[in-house]
Amino acid sequence: KQKKIIIVIKEIDNYPKYNVKRLEPKYVKYQATIGDNLVGPAMLNDNTWSDENGKVNYVIYDGVVPAKSKLDVTVTLYLDYSILYNSEQDKTFMGTVKVYVTK
Repeated sequence: KQKKIIIVIKEIDNYPKYNVKRLEPKYVKYQATIGDNLVGPAMLNDNTWSDENGKVNYVIYDGVVPAKSKLDVTVTLYLDYSILYNSEQDKTFMGTVKVYVTK
């Protein structure tokens, strides 16, 4: 039986711990390879999903995977400097890649 998967980037919420200022996700692009599928390039804030704790996650992939299969995932994040203002260049975006599997 197939399983539904959602691959997201869950942004950290403690930027001061790392002594950095937060860069808005609207400046961050991603590109991913999920199995044989190429996803993106796209802006990070184009597709969001709220998890069970109400935290906003940035969706990289929403799809299915066949049962008992292996799925290789590669995610690349980069900045779109064409829309990035000088005042934003000293800021950082940080997050964790998470994979949610549902029935």
